[in-house]
Amino acid sequence: MTGPTEDRGSTEPLSTTEQRPAEVMYQGIQPADAFPETTYPTSSPPTPPASSRKPFLIGAASGILATALVIGLGFGIHATLESSRHESTFDITGTISLMSGATAASAPSGYDCVGTKGYDDLSPGAAVKISDEAGKLLAKGTLDSSTGGSSYCVFSFTVSGVPRGSKFYEVEVAHRGGISYTEEEAVAGIGLTLGS
Repeated sequence: MTGPTEDRGSTEPLSTTEQRPAEVMYQGIQPADAFPETTYPTSSPPTPPASSRKPFLIGAASGILATALVIGLGFGIHATLESSRHESTFDITGTISLMSGATAASAPSGYDCVGTKGYDDLSPGAAVKISDEAGKLLAKGTLDSSTGGSSYCVFSFTVSGVPRGSKFYEVEVAHRGGISYTEEEAVAGIGLTLGS
């Protein structure tokens, strides 16, 4: 035999031209030590720094703020239009006190008294006219209630929708002639007195 003898107990090294069967099978493959050992993370992945969340939070907050602003402006514009529509006019409320010439005898329902003895025109439904300084009629109303008795009578009225902006407002009850008031005075309310 020209090849090596199979002596399992032999400690002689094989020659360099001879190889063991296992080494032949893995020839050209590097031993396991040549590859680094694969390591796996033992904890959760690192969280991104807080600064990377800031743009998202700022964007979200800006979006919410912009939405609220648009809604607020919408309500504000609506309220302003409604307010200006109502503020272009005002109501004049007032009383006319009749100190003599009153009676309770012929007062209709809703009234305690009416005028008599020269004050007969002061009765339920008597006209209340509001004019500007040039005499132009601005609004009309009526005497709508009264309190009192046989010795005196106080009539109440409200005239709605009086346009703002006149220099003076003349208030005339029945045919008793008009008395002028500034807008501020008219808004505050009017008190007239007749009789002795």
